[in-house]
Amino acid sequence: MGETAGFDTYQQCWAINANVVPHIAKFSDFTPDSLVNAFHNLEDVNIARLNKVYDAVRLQLELMLRAGAAFTAFKTVVLRQSLPQIVGNVSRPCICILYY
Repeated sequence: MGETAGFDTYQQCWAINANVVPHIAKFSDFTPDSLVNAFHNLEDVNIARLNKVYDAVRLQLELMLRAGAAFTAFKTVVLRQSLPQIVGNVSRPCICILYY
């Protein structure tokens, strides 16, 4: 999800200065050597590709939210039918976690 944060930052910078040239620091872990190496070897950013990645990540987040909402609604119906005295009148969206 770092792509979305990076793209949002780029858009804010670009709104102020359209000549801004973004770069990316690629690293796979948070060790000092890895971070220093990444910042000493910045790479150019392909804005068209970044825009596609940004759109894909936003779509993935939207799908996850919708799937979560559907699952929550389903579990609410199931719990309301099987445990009406515990769940009672639950309005959506709500998640109910029961410990046995």
